[in-house]
Amino acid sequence: MRSYIAVASEHFSEQIRGPDGTPIDLTDTALPRSTDTPQAARLLEAIADATREMRVRLGSTPAGREAPLRLGVITTTDAGTGMEAETAPLPLQEVDLESEADQRRVLNALCELERDILSS
Repeated sequence: MRSYIAVASEHFSEQIRGPDGTPIDLTDTALPRSTDTPQAARLLEAIADATREMRVRLGSTPAGREAPLRLGVITTTDAGTGMEAETAPLPLQEVDLESEADQRRVLNALCELERDILSS
């Protein structure tokens, strides 16, 4: 089973990619717990990249840029035949990833999703 973190809207998602360009899988990766680490800085930058990509993609749809964006975890079976998505309630449109307080909110939301996914 794979559990990829993503920026998600109602109809689309964009996987958040690690420094090597591969999607970040919660089954292989521990999320940073503090914003004061290089890993957190890279993760937050990857979230910002995925959010920008989703805004571009949504700009060409009827829902447009107003569609809500959320952090999500997309869980698939190893064979890729089944998929589930769980999202955090934090709307990314209301987040300033340059703000340390909002960076903590994002990491906390991801860590809560991670706990929910890994405990089920």
